[in-house]
Amino acid sequence: MTFYRKTTLGLALTEALDELLATGNVSQPLSESILRQFDSSFAAAFSEKVSSQPVKFRYKVYSYRFLDHVWTFELANTTFHIGADSVQTDKLKIIATDDEKVRGAKA
Repeated sequence: MTFYRKTTLGLALTEALDELLATGNVSQPLSESILRQFDSSFAAAFSEKVSSQPVKFRYKVYSYRFLDHVWTFELANTTFHIGADSVQTDKLKIIATDDEKVRGAKA
């Protein structure tokens, strides 16, 4: 379950641990233990806090493009409906990639 380490929070933790390792303030076993605990805690929090209700949304497509295996959608006047709750935003950008294709294109 190490894919949570690729989140912004996971990357920041990994970077901080790398700096602490480099300066000798943390040992390798402790760093690995912290990352295992992060994985476990993230998975537990995600399963407890994230709703399994379907999300519906309305939007107007402002623009879209596909370049180098990356889709970019720019939406306007977007409203998300989750159960009885709703959230609205004027602008929303969604970027979707096929990670393996992008990594292969950069290699």
